[in-house]
Amino acid sequence: MPESYRYPLERSILRSPGPRYRGPIYTWDIDNTYLQTPTNSLRGLARTAIESADRKVNVPGAPALLKELRRGPGHGAERPVYFVSASPPQMRRVLEEKFRLDGIGYDGMVLKDQLAHVKAGRFRRLLEHVGFKLSALLLDRLDFPREATEVLFGDDTESDALAYTLYAEAVAGRRRGEALASALEEAGVPSRDRDYVVGLAGEVEPAEAVEAVVIHLARGREPALFAGQDRVVTSRDCLQTALALHEAGHLRSGAVAKVGRSMRADAGVSREDLAWSVLEAHRRGLVSSATSAALVPMLVRRGVLPETFAFAAPRSDPPPAWPRPAAGR
Repeated sequence: MPESYRYPLERSILRSPGPRYRGPIYTWDIDNTYLQTPTNSLRGLARTAIESADRKVNVPGAPALLKELRRGPGHGAERPVYFVSASPPQMRRVLEEKFRLDGIGYDGMVLKDQLAHVKAGRFRRLLEHVGFKLSALLLDRLDFPREATEVLFGDDTESDALAYTLYAEAVAGRRRGEALASALEEAGVPSRDRDYVVGLAGEVEPAEAVEAVVIHLARGREPALFAGQDRVVTSRDCLQTALALHEAGHLRSGAVAKVGRSMRADAGVSREDLAWSVLEAHRRGLVSSATSAALVPMLVRRGVLPETFAFAAPRSDPPPAWPRPAAGR
């Protein structure tokens, strides 16, 4: 691979965490995690590319969740939020306008230069995202302080769980060199991009940085399909994600209510559906009995859950779904 080769992507960094930052960094995929986007076909990508900001449809509750994550559980400085998307750089202005309309602040964004692939005749790479996302995440990681931890958000329409877990293992130093190259080859990443990713990984100072990989089940897949994947937490909707993040200490209780109210007001999700979401989140270990018992009355008072809803704690909780906090938290 020529030394001059770089994966064709565009990074825009508005603010980098200071060298002494020790808190979490939240990195979000945009498609089907924040915005409802058909990304598994070239036709879907083409339609997305010409959509205006005001016509883009949010994943229910995602803007509220992003704003609350940035605010954090306390009253300190805003927490870093980054975006990584397979959308092309030509969409940057539209995405920036969408962030403005939704009132979302962020610190950086990486977009995939799809046009460069087209010009080079690399059409297979248009729908190959593992190499892109590892390149983007590793480039960002090189700018992060070693002690900063990460929570990564993606969905099940692409290969986010695979890309994010490979990234976590590479950053930790458990999978580099030939081991990483072999995994990338198995994932269908072309050789030139494999070499680039392996080279980037070798520059990162090893750290147990990735606390969790949160996968939105946008395709309605069963969580059991992701069982056994290191650090992966599956969520059916943004309320379940908010519950899990609150349980792990990333969100205030009031933030959970704001996400639920947003899902009702902006997307018309019923109280009954949200009640089912709470019960299913508890059944899968996303939230404990103690936390559920404390949250449910507040969620009823704030109109998120039906007035008749009452949480009955079982005799024992399922195993916690959220991984242990990363080192340095």
